[in-house]
Amino acid sequence: MRLSARLSFYSTCLNVLCSEGIKSDEQRQGMEYSIVLTEYATEKMIHTSIAGTLSEKVRNEIGVETVRMMRAHQVSKAIWDIREAKLDYPLIYSHQVVLNLAALGLQRGDYVAVIYFYDQEQHQHASNVAFNRGILNIGYFLKMEDGIQWLIGKGAGA
Repeated sequence: MRLSARLSFYSTCLNVLCSEGIKSDEQRQGMEYSIVLTEYATEKMIHTSIAGTLSEKVRNEIGVETVRMMRAHQVSKAIWDIREAKLDYPLIYSHQVVLNLAALGLQRGDYVAVIYFYDQEQHQHASNVAFNRGILNIGYFLKMEDGIQWLIGKGAGA
């Protein structure tokens, strides 16, 4: 099942309003991604979904594109859904991205829920780095519902 079909099914299951998509199903070296404006429990969020093998360079490019979409729609919350992506970079780059979220354009008051399945040790390490450094605007989750609930509890509306 293609990523767009899975997203459509998942959105239907959660009663998610998908109002805009950018570069839906674009191929990048054996991977697909989409960036859409969605609404969960009346909260607008950017939902970035990635499937396939994810390099550090492409991760950063899609991260910047996600933040641009956040700014364009005046949204401060994003879901980084990489449950179907496998990381193609060493643990140190997961460590560094957490410490350099501002380089992607994230600001104080922006929140990102990373939803993952593969490379669990690497994501757990990044989560520990965020916690140990007091970086509270990024959270790591194995379940989409947990990430969404975390985001709903963050920011001005919380």
